[in-house]
Parts: sequence; C-alpha cells; structure tokens
Amino acid sequence: KSRGRIALAFLKLRRLITQTKTLRIAPDSDGRMRCAYNVVGTETARLTCYESPTGSGYNLQTTTKPHRDLFLADDGCLLAQCDLSGADGWTVASYAAAQGDRTMLDDYKAGIKPAKIGVLMWKQGAEINKLPREQLKALCKQVDGDSWEYFGFKRVQHGSSYLMGKITMSDQILTDSWKLTGKPVVLPPATCEQMQKTCFFARYWGIPRWHAWTERELKGNGYLIASNGFKRLFFGRKDDHDTLKQALAHLPQVYTTYATMMALARCWSDPDNRNKDGSLKVEANHTVHDSILFSFSRPLKDWACAKIRGWFNNELQIAQEKLVIPFEGAVGRDWKHLDEGVI
Repeated sequence: KSRGRIALAFLKLRRLITQTKTLRIAPDSDGRMRCAYNVVGTETARLTCYESPTGSGYNLQTTTKPHRDLFLADDGCLLAQCDLSGADGWTVASYAAAQGDRTMLDDYKAGIKPAKIGVLMWKQGAEINKLPREQLKALCKQVDGDSWEYFGFKRVQHGSSYLMGKITMSDQILTDSWKLTGKPVVLPPATCEQMQKTCFFARYWGIPRWHAWTERELKGNGYLIASNGFKRLFFGRKDDHDTLKQALAHLPQVYTTYATMMALARCWSDPDNRNKDGSLKVEANHTVHDSILFSFSRPLKDWACAKIRGWFNNELQIAQEKLVIPFEGAVGRDWKHLDEGVI
C-alpha cells in the first residue's frame, strides 16, 4: 500500500522462493504427478487437495497458470478443462429474486455481467441504471476486462454479497491482484464502500434483503437447507456477524460444488464413456473448485467435447429458480495451452 520499492522487491523474492519450492517437487517414478483428496474436509462438500500418499505431488489446486504448461497429456491424448461461469453470482441472484428483486438474475440471463454494469455506473453515473438491457449490453462491451476498475468491481460484487467490510475488501483486491497478475492494485477502503453503496446495492437492492432473510433463518432455525437436501447447522452465536458471513457464503459454495460434482458423477456413470475392458474413454484427472480437468485420446476430441457439454448441462433448483449454471471449456496439449478447440 505504501508503494515502497523495498516492499515490492521482498514480495517478488517471496514469490520466487515459493516457485522454486514447487518446482523442486518430484513426480512418481512413472512420471505422474499425483495428489490426494479429502472428500469430507469442508462444510460445503468441496474437495480439498494435498500431497499424494505416495509422497509425490502437492496441493494441485494451487497450481498457478505459469506452471500449468508442465502438466502434459499422454502421447496421442489431449487435456480439456471445463469451468462453471459465475456460479456464485447465479446463486446470489436467485436468492435475491426470491426476495422480490430479479434484476441481477435477469442481467445474467441477458448475458450481462453485474461487475461490468458496476464499472459503467462508477464511471458514468447512476443514470446508467435506468437504461434498457439491450443498451446496457452494448455499453458493457466497452468495459475493458483487464482494467483495474473491472478487476476491483468483481471483488466488490462478491465481497458485498457476503458482507465483507470495506477494509477487508480493499485488502482482498490488493492480495488477489498481486497473486494473479504480479501488479498490485490499491483500491482505498472508501472507494470500495462508495462502489458498493452507489453502484452495486443501488442496482441490486435485493441483496441486502437476502442478507436479512439469511439472518432470520439463522436466528429462527440455526441451519440452512439447500434445494438438493444439503443441510448445515451453524454452531456459532446466531446473532454474531461472523456466523452470518459464513451462512451467506455457504449456499453459493454448496450449489457450485454440487453442479461440479454432478458433472463428475455423470462422467463416471455414463455407460457410453466405458471401453470394453471397463476403462474410461474420457478420464477426469483433477478438479479445482468449480472446474474439472479431463483427458482423452486425440481421435475422440469431438465426441469427448460433446460428452463434457452434456455432463455439465444440469438443471438445478436454486431458491425458487430452475436454471443451468453456464459453463465454458477448452482443449489442448497441456494444462496451460488449451488452444486446440472449445467445449
């Protein structure tokens, strides 16, 4: 935050030390880099990852994009990664719609990202909020996806949804920008608060109503139940701010994980995905929160991509809405260069 050259130099040194430690990790004797998963390690059923029982590997969910080109498909094979798009946002939008505000849900359905509308409101004023969606969609194309405003507002959107304070929000933007881009983005807490109140909550007034609904559920029942039957009891004080923050983050993570695990289960159970010897034609190699990494023989590329699209195409009920969370993916020779086709 001080923009001191010494502090930045230490951060760069620390990053390089971490990278050298990762790059010294050796695979097993067969060249495979393995890991292990804990299937009951989180409150939302999200898988956690750690070193393989064989002693090789590490938490592969933390593999950074610059190192992903080290993970290659087998000879004659391809890798494909498919990710959910905005899964947390769709859940928040569905619960806001249950409180009478369909604005965010209708924005998503129209193909408009709330963070881009937020940037437009921030730069051009509240009048943007009165424009029809067709005009908004055209204006959103002018928002630079690599700009600091868009980067910051994406964090403001999610932070505001989960009752993150302005100081924590500012710190999160700084941390994420450094971790993901190597260029620190300093957004003062006052700016984060202004973006939240004059832009995000001004358009999506149902979000605070969802916060109040969740608080009533906590105080009245002490638990939340997702539409897939997942029930979580909250053991902290029901009137505690931290307990409420945990509750708000819970359902979006549950639905994101559920949608990902449904795709994974369909990959495993699809009878068309089995060879005569019982092996899988398309293998699921790894999962990172809302994405799955697959591998398959190169001649199966078109068939495999169609199958993956089908496995991810699952209608969920979130609050009172039935929807398919959008997804996207790509195919390539290694985990980083997915440039040989799209899913």
